[in-house]
Amino acid sequence: MYIILNACYQRDGNGFLVSSKELDVASSGQTIEEANSNFRDALVTYLNTIEELGIREEVFAKRRVKIYTSIPSSIRHSTPVSAESPICYGNVVQHIPAYC
Repeated sequence: MYIILNACYQRDGNGFLVSSKELDVASSGQTIEEANSNFRDALVTYLNTIEELGIREEVFAKRRVKIYTSIPSSIRHSTPVSAESPICYGNVVQHIPAYC
């Protein structure tokens, strides 16, 4: 299963900030790659927490986050983020484990 979030990449002092308004998750790093990696770590922690609390369906419904069984073809070719732009938007595709 997958979710697709809109991510905002911004310059943040000497580094970069990545945030997603859908789930109110953000992280930063010295490079876009580091910020994105830190963002994915924060996102996985958030997803695991709402799953453990048993509120994932409620949170996803409230925030209008859709679960996909595969990555939609329209997302596979999203525009890469550029370090030269002060603010960029891109898609973040995140695998979510199927809990039993």
